[in-house]
Amino acid sequence: MGHHTTADRRCHLGQGRGHHGPSASSWRGYAHSHRTRWLPAWMIRKTPAAIVVDELLDTRSEVEITAILNERGHRTYRQMLYTLDRVVWLCTTYKLKNRRQRLLEQGFGTTTQLRRRLQVSQSTMKRWRKDGLLSRKYHGNGSRCLYGPPENIDLLKANLRRSMNAGNTSTTETHQ
Repeated sequence: MGHHTTADRRCHLGQGRGHHGPSASSWRGYAHSHRTRWLPAWMIRKTPAAIVVDELLDTRSEVEITAILNERGHRTYRQMLYTLDRVVWLCTTYKLKNRRQRLLEQGFGTTTQLRRRLQVSQSTMKRWRKDGLLSRKYHGNGSRCLYGPPENIDLLKANLRRSMNAGNTSTTETHQ
């Protein structure tokens, strides 16, 4: 099988768009029993680093991933160390969901978003954040974070209502 066209190189076993192999006229000598699917060229060339980045984005920020890639010996096509910009470029190029998008899908959000979702005041959110009751996950350059709802939200809300009611009864008792 001498010369292969670009379309021939794109023919690859595995996932794809559902097209099963070239016609006999487009690729002579092709074994008809050999079923293939077409993959976009960028998917075939997907760098090992992009695969690692996709896996790590579930648990690590982009800054942490940059350090991990370099520690593991991954290099760019120019054999240079990875930078944050290059990791972001990989995410964009290979259409990977970034860390922030993944955290939002898991229920994380800004304090304002969580406050509205949990229906608590801003001061309550600040107190919970200060007391370490909200899990914090970093994304992007490592200085940005999103907060997750507390695991024991029902208990916290019940305690909050009790403390508010206790505060209201003492106030009404004083006025009587």
